[in-house]
Amino acid sequence: MKIYLNCNDNEVTFNKKNYLLRAAERMGLSHIFKESGKDDGAPEEYILNIEPCDIRMGHKWTGLWHIDVLLNSPLSSQYGGVDTAWVSSDQGIIKHDQVLFQAMDTEIHKRYSKPNFDFILCGSMGGVHSKREEASVPLKKKFTYHDFGKDIKAPEYIKVYSEAKVQWIRTGENDQGKGAVAQRFFECLGIGPVLTNYTPDLELLGLVDGQDYVSYKGDKDMLEKMGELIKDSDLRDKIAYNGRMKALMYHTYEHRLVAILNTVNENIPSST
Repeated sequence: MKIYLNCNDNEVTFNKKNYLLRAAERMGLSHIFKESGKDDGAPEEYILNIEPCDIRMGHKWTGLWHIDVLLNSPLSSQYGGVDTAWVSSDQGIIKHDQVLFQAMDTEIHKRYSKPNFDFILCGSMGGVHSKREEASVPLKKKFTYHDFGKDIKAPEYIKVYSEAKVQWIRTGENDQGKGAVAQRFFECLGIGPVLTNYTPDLELLGLVDGQDYVSYKGDKDMLEKMGELIKDSDLRDKIAYNGRMKALMYHTYEHRLVAILNTVNENIPSST
């Protein structure tokens, strides 16, 4: 059996296809997980479509991993046309039973250097990330930071995050006020300590708030908890260690590969 991963590449960062293929190589599963359209024209019986993509149908099984579920994506209309549809958040536009969270790469997402700033700004602002931009304003008045902008290629942007004592996160939010645990959360969990805005997804991850990461609700809470972390290096080290260990236990792309493989096997008719 071969499972083909269909996802559009970009010039800046890795997508979930890239991360899954890296994990497959580490696990010795490269003979099972392949890049769609790159296997010498072989028939693709099992295809997992990963956003962003143009849907391709497998001859025996077709899956869809919808990533940007908080945005008005047309992929939400495709759920009924595939065998298995996963969403990357429990807070999606269309509620769905099967949640497959994003994850961390064990080799890339780690601390690379001693931090030089309290927190780092790296990524998009405005639009769906307007709340991130707004929340950064009071932080910049009280704590040291550096703004690296956006469009920094992977894995270089993870080295940028290593410049921070605290991995501060403000996830995106749609017009209905729904927020989700995004890829940035899992990647930064591998560095730690993570300080993130609360979203209901956090309660589904097998992590303990205050031990593996720290969540906040509102600017006042955010500033107080950032202050506590900056003042206490032992606390930062403890939460960073716990967060990385839990990520290694539950939230690597190796874990996601196993979930995908088990689901495909579940959909293969038994010969007995």
